[in-house]
Amino acid sequence: VVEEGGAAPSPSTATATAESFDLGLDARPADPGELVASRVLVDGSTAACPRTGARLRLVALEDEQRGRVHDTLLGMANNQYEAYSAKLAARNHDFGEVNDDYASKHLRRFAEWLDEREGKPFTAVVDGANVAFYGQGVVNHFQLRLVVEALEKMGETPLVVLPQKYAAKKFYIRKGFVQELPPKQLNITQKLEEEGKLYKVPQRCLDDYYWMLASVSNQTMSRNRADLSVAPNSEGRWPGLRPIVISNDRMRDHKLELLEPRLFRRWYSSHMIRYEFSPFKDAELTREIMFSAADFFSREIQGNPAPDATSESSGGMAWHFPVKEWKWNERFCLRVPSA
Repeated sequence: VVEEGGAAPSPSTATATAESFDLGLDARPADPGELVASRVLVDGSTAACPRTGARLRLVALEDEQRGRVHDTLLGMANNQYEAYSAKLAARNHDFGEVNDDYASKHLRRFAEWLDEREGKPFTAVVDGANVAFYGQGVVNHFQLRLVVEALEKMGETPLVVLPQKYAAKKFYIRKGFVQELPPKQLNITQKLEEEGKLYKVPQRCLDDYYWMLASVSNQTMSRNRADLSVAPNSEGRWPGLRPIVISNDRMRDHKLELLEPRLFRRWYSSHMIRYEFSPFKDAELTREIMFSAADFFSREIQGNPAPDATSESSGGMAWHFPVKEWKWNERFCLRVPSA
């Protein structure tokens, strides 16, 4: 199963081996020099394997893969627009002339804006609709302000991506219900726009594609090829890749469409940050907000060094395989100690 020198084992062979045995979970720390072939539960907050001590990692998109995600989103935009237009037509909605390139044209314009703007590069992209609706059923822009201010206190440069209609004074929330925003809430989005922290997504365009694209944009002028990623630190900044995406969206409707599933998993695991706070009922009350990573390690086959508890030398490579029938953080662990 494992090639000489600790090279990657065959995924199909390793998975078939795991599935062919009725393995129970094994949390015993392995002895030095022990061959490990066990079912383990990887710690969801530390990414540590209980048997080998190896820490699983987030596997990020490579530059070429980021470009593929970026370009695929542009193509997907038109497909979504055509489907949405057909849905409106079926309901006898008059939405005017249909331009075949409408959605892609607007998304390209956003991509060009990201590349051509000057100033600080964005390090956090906020799913504005997701935050504004959080826990409410209606839009509340005080929640947007809360998230933006929290990110800025953490040293981030945020961009809020918001459907255009939710920045208007009145808009439909659902059939038979129109929401009207009070002046204080309108002032929040107006100020964000004036400060260059808000991008309004045109009507009938899917805002998800905009904040997804922003997370893989090169931001050519503002970034100037600088590495925006953040190392572990004591300054309160979230470690990892930048830009991060602030959203509780599970992305179930995009998963099957976006390139290969592995690329989607890499993007999601490396960029998505979830949030939690008490939804606003009174605009004057302050809120505590908590951020958490969508994943602490990637949901794919990976090999990582396994430390030897008895010395400073390596205990060999530990390989971890997801198995379809097992639980989310369970893995088939295989380690052949180094000679």
